[in-house]
Amino acid sequence: MRSCPPASPGASRSASAPRGRAGTDRRQGRGKTAPMQRRTVIALAAGAGVLAVAAAAWIAARSMRPPSRLSSPDAATAAEAAGDASPRPPSPDAPPVESPHARVESVEGPVTVRRAGADAPVAVGAELEPDDILTTGPQGRAVVRVDDENTVVLEPGTSVTWGAITGSLSSVQLDRGFLSARTGRPGGRLFRVQALERTAEVEASAGTFDVAGDGEALAVAAAEGEVAVRSAGETVVVGAGRYTTVRRGERPGTPRQLPGDVVAEMFWPGQLAGDAGADRLVAERAVVVRGRLSDGLSGVLEIRNERTGETYRVVTRPDGSFETEVALAEDRDNPLVVAGRTVGGVAVGEQRAVVLQDSTPPPLTVRIQ
Repeated sequence: MRSCPPASPGASRSASAPRGRAGTDRRQGRGKTAPMQRRTVIALAAGAGVLAVAAAAWIAARSMRPPSRLSSPDAATAAEAAGDASPRPPSPDAPPVESPHARVESVEGPVTVRRAGADAPVAVGAELEPDDILTTGPQGRAVVRVDDENTVVLEPGTSVTWGAITGSLSSVQLDRGFLSARTGRPGGRLFRVQALERTAEVEASAGTFDVAGDGEALAVAAAEGEVAVRSAGETVVVGAGRYTTVRRGERPGTPRQLPGDVVAEMFWPGQLAGDAGADRLVAERAVVVRGRLSDGLSGVLEIRNERTGETYRVVTRPDGSFETEVALAEDRDNPLVVAGRTVGGVAVGEQRAVVLQDSTPPPLTVRIQ
């Protein structure tokens, strides 16, 4: 067997040299990595500290802010429970709240409204605004629904200024003429009529009553319920079937019972004609019919010409006197019928007369000298 010769010492050192450099390099590498790792750990720790401080500051600021209205329902409920009673804007879907307006329900003859200084005819369904002045002509008439509880009727020759309507009060001002009111229920919306340049007031919340005036005197009568009349610091209560009168600046009179029968004292035009004395002979094509109601009561009369078919409505003065012009059929007899009612609804007894219209000119006498 052949044995291998021993290696020389130089070869041994030469073979072990690379391993020695590699070990030295690894030791040197480990020496450089350790400081870098320490710097990385320090940087990460500092960053974590900054984040922790920022998070703590955000949480503190969050806890000091009031709850948002856009937060969750639970948060909103908690905010309300904590006493958040600040007003909220109305929902855009909520219907707008409108104040009621008086509305014209019916019109007969000429009826006008003055708004902002301009007059215009009134149509059925028209709404009336505060400070509107509604006026009926000599043969006009209007029915107005003031609100859901009160209705008024304006007779011929009446002028009324409308007031505001609130939840508890509706008001109008009677400038002149004759107004009939039907109010709602006891304890409901109060209906007020001012008159005599606002020196007198008439109020009721339930019932039916009439008010007639000319700026100097006022007559008030109740057909149903009770009505309060106030003037010169004194108030009287007028019950059903009673009436009172007021002069401007004076206290209301003591309420009196309405009479059971009322007649119209007529002053027929023309001269007597015919044997019976029941006819009147005139030459004009129109006559002025005058009269006065008994007891000096105010009222509304109708004078009907049965020949022409025309009817004339006339409102008396506060003292019961009246006059109106009536057209006649030419060269024919004209039966005239007078009837009506007083304030408070007492019927006026019917009266009749026949007026003969004669267009024949009177004979002409010529004297020659």
